[in-house]
Order: sequence, then structure tokens, then C-alpha cells
Amino acid sequence: NSALQNFSLNRGIWKELEGKERSWAQTDSIVVKCEMIFSKSSIKLKSGATVPDGFRKTIYFVFSKKQMIYYFNNSSPTKSLESHLISQK
Repeated sequence: NSALQNFSLNRGIWKELEGKERSWAQTDSIVVKCEMIFSKSSIKLKSGATVPDGFRKTIYFVFSKKQMIYYFNNSSPTKSLESHLISQK
């Protein structure tokens, strides 16, 4: 799996969330779904690849029946990880 993701996003809060996922997986079984978000204005490179506008990551907690959804613009983050949490059940 690969996507054209902003370097600062990938090495910053995306990486931070991946660390939390590993920690949560120690006490619950989790399923992670990553979605690339595109629009009509998404940038298309000369190579033919299209750069996603953003990413939605849904984390399902199997045993505790919880769900968390995060959204990240495909740019250098300016807010904390918690501010990207858009839904929690």
C-alpha cells in the first residue's frame, strides 16, 4: 500500500497515530481502514499519479465495540492529533 502523502504529515501526526494503534492493539483487537480522498481539483502529476486531497482513517475496536475516525488534509499538519478526530462511537 502506498499513497502520495505529505512528508510532514507522514513523519508527524500520522506516525503518532500509528504508534497509538500499536498500543491499542495490545489490549484490544483492532481493524484499521485507510481511505484516500480525491476531488475534481486533486493534483495530477506528469507521471499520471493523482495526489490525494486527504486521508480518512477508521479504527475499529473489535472487543470493546468502539470506532474512531480521523481525517487529515494532505499537507503539513498545524493542529494536534486529537483535533483530527472527527467521530468517536
